[in-house]
Amino acid sequence: DPSHQPTTETFDLAIGLHCCGSFTDMVMQLALSRGADCVVCPCCNGAMTSKTTCGYQYPRSKFVRGLMSQEEYLGQLSRAADDLGNYQAKCLIEYDRALWARDNGFDVQLFKLTPEESTPKHHVLYLANRIRNR
Repeated sequence: DPSHQPTTETFDLAIGLHCCGSFTDMVMQLALSRGADCVVCPCCNGAMTSKTTCGYQYPRSKFVRGLMSQEEYLGQLSRAADDLGNYQAKCLIEYDRALWARDNGFDVQLFKLTPEESTPKHHVLYLANRIRNR
């Protein structure tokens, strides 16, 4: 909802569960802007299109941006990760997010929900804000 105003209250941990498309990146950006830690469980990467990026640049990290364009990322990689069920493509998207987080001052840990068989979308990213946690 464009009329929704983000909260200005402080918090220690941003949590995003079943974050479809760019919602994962919104939660991560909110944590960065508030100096909070973050836990996200990304979901449907195929929902990321040029019309649904919410203004975010893809790929998120400088490293992956050096490998492909936003058009390739959204048109091929995100579609492969979701619609085509390509696990390696899904892993690359979450790795890209982890690199973005590291470049922006977070210590990053990647986890998987268990049991893995319960869902193919079992990735969890934990971002610890280096500045806040000194």
